[in-house]
Amino acid sequence: MQAAAAVVVRHPLLFPPSPGRSAQHRRAPSTVRMALREDGPSVAIVGATGAVGQEFLRVITDRDFPYRGLRLLASERSAGKRLAFEDREYTVQDLAAPGAFDGVDIALFSASGSVSRKYGPAAVASGAVVVDNSSAFRMEPEVPLVIPEVNPEAMANVRLGQGAIVANPNCSTIICLMAATPLHRHAKILLELPVHLYWVLRMVVSTYQAASGAGAAAMEELKLQTQEYAFNIFSHNAPVLENGYNEEEMKMVKETRKIWNDKEVKVTATCIRVPVMRAHAESVNLQFEKPLDEVGLNENSKREFWEGLEDMVSSVPVGEKLFIGGDLNGHVGTSSTSFEGVHGGFGFGTRNQEGEEILNFALAYDMFIANTFFKKRQSHLVTFSSGQHTSQIDFVLLRKEDRHACLDCKVIPGECVVTQHKLVVADFRFKIRLQRNKHNKVTRTKWWKLKGDVAQTFKKRVIEEGPWAGEEDTNIMWRKMATCIRKIASEEFGLSQGNRREVKDTWWWNEDVQKAIKEKKDCYKRLHHDKCAENIEKYRIAKNIILQLLSCVCTLKDTAREILRAAPGVTIIDDRASNRFPTPLEVSDKDDVAVGRIRQDLSLDGNRGLDIFVCGDQIRKGAALNAVQIAEMLLK
Repeated sequence: MQAAAAVVVRHPLLFPPSPGRSAQHRRAPSTVRMALREDGPSVAIVGATGAVGQEFLRVITDRDFPYRGLRLLASERSAGKRLAFEDREYTVQDLAAPGAFDGVDIALFSASGSVSRKYGPAAVASGAVVVDNSSAFRMEPEVPLVIPEVNPEAMANVRLGQGAIVANPNCSTIICLMAATPLHRHAKILLELPVHLYWVLRMVVSTYQAASGAGAAAMEELKLQTQEYAFNIFSHNAPVLENGYNEEEMKMVKETRKIWNDKEVKVTATCIRVPVMRAHAESVNLQFEKPLDEVGLNENSKREFWEGLEDMVSSVPVGEKLFIGGDLNGHVGTSSTSFEGVHGGFGFGTRNQEGEEILNFALAYDMFIANTFFKKRQSHLVTFSSGQHTSQIDFVLLRKEDRHACLDCKVIPGECVVTQHKLVVADFRFKIRLQRNKHNKVTRTKWWKLKGDVAQTFKKRVIEEGPWAGEEDTNIMWRKMATCIRKIASEEFGLSQGNRREVKDTWWWNEDVQKAIKEKKDCYKRLHHDKCAENIEKYRIAKNIILQLLSCVCTLKDTAREILRAAPGVTIIDDRASNRFPTPLEVSDKDDVAVGRIRQDLSLDGNRGLDIFVCGDQIRKGAALNAVQIAEMLLK
């Protein structure tokens, strides 16, 4: 094999191609091929004459994958065919011939599962790393199931020259998890055990799969249209199992759990065929353990939390009992070093930065962590579990002076307060004096109305009416200013009646929402007495106005879009104004997976659910591109 000389090589790992390069934008063949290199690996493509095999060749061209030799392998029926590639002509060789994999470093398999089972081990025995596109080895425990953008750490023990099998996931799984995983992991490094696993609890997927997934014959059938394929949808051609799911659907369930390394995540899938040539579309519903906007707090948010907690603790009189309990999202570990008296030495896990912040807080306010003062078995220490991960992140803190009153603190393993969080129970013994206090009504200024236009009016009046120019004694000036401010505030904001009531003021409750809700109630009353068409329409409009107002004031930072926008290999196509979202034609022959229709699941409370629509090329990212990216990882 002749190598190119004196050529500047654009290595794919250092200079990746622009995302979404289509066939129309591929470079014209040149007389000197940059990817042909003496120091590159020897590559074999099994199933080279098929649709995915041909896509392997196109991806190798597009990504300038460096190779020193290329061997095209296929069945005996296709052996002897001549294929042109990179200004050279190759003869397709018989896969079953002796020595078919001799000298091969990387073998890209795009044949059936039975072919992979028969010839994959033979390639490994010859020292090749097999990247298999079939389902033959996907669920084998020792075989990595890899999407490079999702779980690259699964390739940690695979090396060129040592022989191994790496499985390419199912095309629908790849396209789905390219978008779902960034939301699932929320930008956490997969190799590190997260402080807290705010993972997806449940995923519901419906796939609309292109004809290409059924092979070249199905694509040809769609072109020729000799049967009723157009204007119709079909059940997937995979066999239906006893549980009612077909094999394709169960692939998505099992592969998702393996790639995410989470056996507890609930996944259900419905897979159908649609009259589309080569791009899959998938409707994905994700249910999170916690609201997505609460996940992955940055340093400023953490600091605000601790400052707020410190303010609260400081406001509690010294003589009052103080208990703090909840998910503090940190590991205090088993050791009490440097925090004796705060940490009892019976914790769980290894201390991290967040755990040290908890200990420093307790030390500063003369408190102790009750969970760590009683020797318990592991099941009575672990407060949180998700899949294979367990941790102690829920704690009970109280003043050191009450240490003698704390009789026990442990976890009840069989009880969950919220999903994945165990019940933490602390026993105390206190002497309580019963004392009845007569409540005296005290009116209070409605300071919570200090917002919007009212706040501006208040500010203006204080500046104009306040005794700011006085030169009297400081105490006298202070009393005058305080009296003036209280008087103006009571006039502008009003006074409460002085009854004991829970604070019902919420951050989203403003004057516009208040008026809209009153109008909706009035419309409902009119509709109740007269169900005419006019009243029905007015009530419908009033409801929509409230939804629009709440949508405006309740819109938190669009976490999902930010996560997806930063995710590698993902493009967002989501223009609500023009109702534009990803379509199979837009992503056909593109490298990236496109995501749109990003919206909150209204059937779940508290921003815990998300709906997204995902499209990706089944042959490209769903098969050939993912396999070549795996091969590129071997070159690092």
